[in-house]
Amino acid sequence: MKGQKSMPPPKPPPPPPKPPPPPPKPPKDPLEKPPPRLPPPKPPERMEPRIMPVIMPLPPNPPP
Repeated sequence: MKGQKSMPPPKPPPPPPKPPPPPPKPPKDPLEKPPPRLPPPKPPERMEPRIMPVIMPLPPNPPP
């Protein structure tokens, strides 16, 4: 009986590995909340002065 006391108790089996977390659910309505990565649309007022000179070029010089 002395031998049983000196033996260490049996180790419990290791716990089973935890299952991986579920993937994130996609948004219900993508049109309701656009992704924040897209920058806000620029106002057309800033682009008008830049496009004006390109749309109305100077006429070529007439031949002498």
